[in-house]
Amino acid sequence: MKRTLIIITAMIMAVSCLENPLSYPLSVAEITAFEVEGQKSVTIDAASRTVKVVLEETADISMSAVLDYEFTEGAVPSVEMPEILDLTKPFVISYQTYPDQTYEWTIVAEQPIERYVVCDGMVGEAVFDIEKKTIIAYFPEGKSLADIRFERMKLEAQGSQIDSTFGYVAVGNETVEKREKVILPMNLDCVISRTFTVYKDLEYYEWQFTAVHKLINLEITSVNAWCYKADINAVFKGNGTPYIQYKETGAESWIKLATDVKGTEIHAFVDQLKPDTEYMARVVCGDEISEEYAFVTENPVQLPNMSFDEWHQGDPGGYTWYPMPEGVEQVWGCANSGVNMMSAVNSTRPETKFVVSGTAVRLESVKVFGMFAAGNIFTGQFLKATISGGVGAELDWGTPFTSRPYSLKGYYSYAPKVIDNASGEHSDKMGQMDKAQIMIMLADWDEPFRVMTASQTFVDFDNDPHIIALGRLETDVDTEGKYVEFECVLDYRDTVRKPKYIVAVASSSQYGDYFTGGVGSVMHVDEWELVYR
Repeated sequence: MKRTLIIITAMIMAVSCLENPLSYPLSVAEITAFEVEGQKSVTIDAASRTVKVVLEETADISMSAVLDYEFTEGAVPSVEMPEILDLTKPFVISYQTYPDQTYEWTIVAEQPIERYVVCDGMVGEAVFDIEKKTIIAYFPEGKSLADIRFERMKLEAQGSQIDSTFGYVAVGNETVEKREKVILPMNLDCVISRTFTVYKDLEYYEWQFTAVHKLINLEITSVNAWCYKADINAVFKGNGTPYIQYKETGAESWIKLATDVKGTEIHAFVDQLKPDTEYMARVVCGDEISEEYAFVTENPVQLPNMSFDEWHQGDPGGYTWYPMPEGVEQVWGCANSGVNMMSAVNSTRPETKFVVSGTAVRLESVKVFGMFAAGNIFTGQFLKATISGGVGAELDWGTPFTSRPYSLKGYYSYAPKVIDNASGEHSDKMGQMDKAQIMIMLADWDEPFRVMTASQTFVDFDNDPHIIALGRLETDVDTEGKYVEFECVLDYRDTVRKPKYIVAVASSSQYGDYFTGGVGSVMHVDEWELVYR
């Protein structure tokens, strides 16, 4: 299930004072929980009113038993949810809250299947056409296609079995048809395309396999360069003993690297490089030397004001604190401008006495005109408070960033209170100890992520494919008036893609965006830095 954190909304006007142009109060109907048998993950997107289910390979997508299903209390569904769903096609259901308010939701499913063919000497991975059920595998020009050794193969869902293969083989001076049982590993004649028959759930599936020669040059194919290290990949023709060399651009001598060779692919790793520096790489095999490949290591960038020493005050009221100097491009944001439309309370403000060095950030969970708000600071911008569609706020998460740090390091202090405000899906946390949260995330969104708390539009930390790396700290431990050093190590889900945005967040109440937390929970943070390795 999707889990969100931090971001805080503090509301802005007493709703009772507003004039509602509708004949009935606005009451949005949502699916709040959904699970089917064999479910791998689910994403409930309130903005698009879509439930996206990912099924395990072993699940029967046409006979999906519904295990959990919840929707907004008081809403009336157009139909009863079936006990068994056929998710080979979208299932549409609508909910009515008032006579003039109907909300249509769509449930869709996908069932990714891992498919692979592994052969000795194959160049790269086999190419699958799922609709046509064809496979193309590439081999070096010198490789005989009449004697391909198949090591491993999986063509259909888990539990399927490759039964037999049919093809043409040379017998003397003739080419004859031959069908044989598949027992891997085995060698097969693939001069002419051959068919593999797969058995699954009383059905047979046929896949056509084609082996193709591919011209391979001695060359560096890619370099994944970080600040102080790089992975270097290359290919060669399959003969000889290749190795990779590198040097700093302009240097006279080359340095030979320990090189791994698999088939026609070559890989080498190098560390202790200089940051933000251009290097050259090449591959050598006997007397043949490839063209030189230039790459640049990343810059170990720090965000502005990570010491939190620079602040300014401005509107609303002239007393609203902002965690950046006045007149500079905004990197850090907070919810003060929303809170201070109703009160002079700054839930996020500078701290000059209880500090590690210079100035720190004081984050306090407060209640303003009956609305709970957690103290928070984040990279991005608080845009506005909202009333239409429900009380909430809109903000942009993320500031442009292209480097790849190892972790976020710094200091925090925390004095939690018991949760005395809880709502929605977190109502069961009432009476528990509040938690603070620190998070760092790298993503390759095309623009900052627009968080809209009223419609429950948050980053899906478990399933958003744009998230490259994530690290977080959650704690309900009272540090007893002392600062504690922390380090949030980034867990990289993809070590090749480069980020476009960085999100760094701290909050005095982990579920502040759900109006859940303990009034009076106080967190201090100070002296942050990004660590590179």
